[in-house]
Amino acid sequence: MDKAFNDLVRQTREKFLSFDLDGNNVALDFVNTVEYRDTPKVYEWITTYIDALGWAERVGIFSPEITEQLIARGYERDSSDWYNQIIEHRKILHRVFSTVIKQKQENPSVMNDLNVILQAARKRAVIDMNGSGFSWHFPDVKKDPTGFLQPVVNSAADFLVKSDMKRLKRCSDPECGWLFYDTSKNKSRRWCSMKGCGNRAKVNKFYLNHRNRDF
Repeated sequence: MDKAFNDLVRQTREKFLSFDLDGNNVALDFVNTVEYRDTPKVYEWITTYIDALGWAERVGIFSPEITEQLIARGYERDSSDWYNQIIEHRKILHRVFSTVIKQKQENPSVMNDLNVILQAARKRAVIDMNGSGFSWHFPDVKKDPTGFLQPVVNSAADFLVKSDMKRLKRCSDPECGWLFYDTSKNKSRRWCSMKGCGNRAKVNKFYLNHRNRDF
C-alpha cells in the first residue's frame, strides 16, 4: 500500500489509543463512541467506516492484521452503506440500554429492533469448545466488512439476560452521557471514570465549597 494508506492506519490507531474502556462491556463501549450526546459539546468517535475498524481493534475484536485488511477494503471505495449500518446498530443498542436505565415499561419497538439485529448476528454464529469451556464464535468477523457488529450485538444480548440491570448506569455528569456497568461491591459507582467526570465533579465541588466560604 502507499504512504497515504499507511498514514491512515497509523492515525486511526493513534486516535483510539485515548478511547477509554469504561463501560465494562463491549456493547456499552460501542454505545460510548458518542461523548456528550445531545449536548452542544457532542463528540463523535466514529465519523467514518475506517474509524469503526480502529475502535474494533481497540476493544480487541480485531488483530492488527485483520484491521489493516479491512481498512484496505474500505480505503478507495464508497463505504457509506457500511458506516450507516454501524451507526444504526449503535442507535438501537443505545435505545435499549437507555430504556433499561430509565426503568421504563418495555418498549416493543425497541425490543423488536434489538431482536432483528440479534437474529441476524446469531444466524452466523457457532459454538466453539476451548480449554475452559464453550464460547460464541463469529466466522464472519474477518470476512464481512461489518462483521464485528455480530459479537457486539451478541454481547449486548448476553449482558441483558445474564447481568444485574440495577448495575447498568449512566454517568452522573448530566452532560456526559456515557453508560457503564457498575462492578463496585456496594453499587456506588457514579461516574463513567474517576479520572474524567469524577475528577471534574470533585474539583467543581471543592471550588464551590471554597467560594461559599468567602461570602
